[in-house]
Amino acid sequence: MPAAPGRPNNLVPVVPSPITIGTDPFDQSSTFAVHVTGNGQQNVGTMFSFAQLTASLNTPSATQIGSVDASAYTGIQFYAIVKTGTTGARLTVANLYTDPVGGKCTTTPGQPTSCFDHPGAQLTISTTWMKYQIPFASLTQIGFGNQSPTGAAFPKNAITLIKWDIGIPMTGATEAWDLSVDDLTFY
Repeated sequence: MPAAPGRPNNLVPVVPSPITIGTDPFDQSSTFAVHVTGNGQQNVGTMFSFAQLTASLNTPSATQIGSVDASAYTGIQFYAIVKTGTTGARLTVANLYTDPVGGKCTTTPGQPTSCFDHPGAQLTISTTWMKYQIPFASLTQIGFGNQSPTGAAFPKNAITLIKWDIGIPMTGATEAWDLSVDDLTFY
């Protein structure tokens, strides 16, 4: 999660990992995927926390963040292995209403217009490669921050990033989790 008032910057660059050709049964020619794992993360505040894998879109540099127009598409598709404990995983899609770059929300936590309440969808847990297709119209917000249009009105023309959130429990350590993602695209 990026740094914000009261929150340290704990970004870690992720480099695609080589995978053996044929490992992803949906794309037999794939040779790389993103693979991240973890365990033991703990919530240090009174708000929920996540371990996250983020794909920033149209970002030429760390200081230049743009948006992508996906109006011609129905949703997001990718192949993944999503192994998590009881806290599960969620795909979120940031847009100019929920991302600070849009100027429509505040980075101050706890405000009705707080940023980072990106529309999203719970992901089915899988221990082998699974094809995920998530329509934009099915995305919903958790409800703690600035409202974004959802359903058919979801702002497909203003997407800034796609993020996989692994839940961290309010108390205790996170169970071991494992996330592999391949062939992210709009469909």
